[in-house]
Amino acid sequence: QQAVEIDGMALQFAAMDIVDRDLVLKAVQKTWRALQHAPESLRSDRAVVLEAVRQHHAALQLASPDILLDEDLVFEAARRRPDFLRFVPECVRESKGLMMRMVKLQPMTLQYVTGELRYDEELVLEAVRRNWRSLQHAAPELRASPSFMLAAVQVDALTLSLAAENVRKDPQVVCEAVEREWEMLEHAAEDLRSNHAFMMEAAGIEGLSLKYASADLCAEPDIVLAAISNCGRALEFAAEGLRAEPDIVLMAVRQDFEAIAFADDELRNDFTFMLRAVRVDGRALTGASVELKADPDLVLSAVQQNWRSLKYACRALRSNIDFMMQAVRVSSFALAMAAQELWMDPRLLAAAAEETQTNESSLDAPESLSADAELRQLLRRQARPGWSEESLQSAEQKLCSIGATSVPLLAQALAADLNGRLRAAGQKIFTATTVME
Repeated sequence: QQAVEIDGMALQFAAMDIVDRDLVLKAVQKTWRALQHAPESLRSDRAVVLEAVRQHHAALQLASPDILLDEDLVFEAARRRPDFLRFVPECVRESKGLMMRMVKLQPMTLQYVTGELRYDEELVLEAVRRNWRSLQHAAPELRASPSFMLAAVQVDALTLSLAAENVRKDPQVVCEAVEREWEMLEHAAEDLRSNHAFMMEAAGIEGLSLKYASADLCAEPDIVLAAISNCGRALEFAAEGLRAEPDIVLMAVRQDFEAIAFADDELRNDFTFMLRAVRVDGRALTGASVELKADPDLVLSAVQQNWRSLKYACRALRSNIDFMMQAVRVSSFALAMAAQELWMDPRLLAAAAEETQTNESSLDAPESLSADAELRQLLRRQARPGWSEESLQSAEQKLCSIGATSVPLLAQALAADLNGRLRAAGQKIFTATTVME
């Protein structure tokens, strides 16, 4: 006993008449390898073997072959080393109880299932629920079953990529997968992706499905219209001829202004068309040609629809005081997009303030506060804990020094670079925490 407490492998030198269960347990507790020197009767003792297996899964190979029929011991070993199941008798791997426990823990152990259990839908779906790739180890008959694969794609749409060819031709299964993950259409059979009715339904589910439609269908106006009415960016996958159709492009822009990037180059170079586009969404200016981004009339039309569109105009316009005066008269928020050298221009600040006051006076709200009073109220409401009256006055003075004399003008400054303007004005900047709050 003293010897095995020092080194469990000392068990090999013990006389057989003194080797009992307690001695073997002490040796195994010291090292699982001592199990190989235990008598046959003790190598089939569940408590002894379990103690060894808890140390290392390979201890099960040193045990009596009969012990491999014990599901709890097998599970204890396999949970530490799943591939140990290769050495387990098939009759044990046919146990649904054991294998259900295993796939819940390690879904890829589905590969070790044998016999009729390979066709067990409940077991396979349990594995798929935890890792869709485990489906590759299911029986081919299951992966070729439309009813089973319908259940599988409802668990995880990615399983469609492992389905048999006949299932990839099944509209119901493919549509179910596409509803959950549109890119699964890539794995649909070519016949389906060339089918007008099917692709019309797919485009209704997800416009980007057009990416996987056949070339012929990408040139069908009704398919393309169905796709872009769902997702403007689907215009990218339309046939070249349709990307040159003004009405189709405008419909896409109405859904997503960034769709303008996929319009035909001739349209994006055409002033008349781009004027229509920016009136739908000013930010469509982002797709205009370099020459048109420098066109004052087009840019002002875009700003009128959405002041943020000014950031897509050429820098020459944003640094032109005359143009920027026009822009801030259209929307005072355009001040946020001015070139840095114009941030402190008194004429531009005055024009922005005038436009803000004009807008405020047009609101029939006799009880509203004046611009300065609103700003002071906001500063007091949002002030950080511990700010004194002196700190609040200092903050107000700094903001006034850069023309942020009202709540809208403060919002514009924050949308651009508040601290950058303060530096340009020679003022101390706010901390990052203050700006965020």
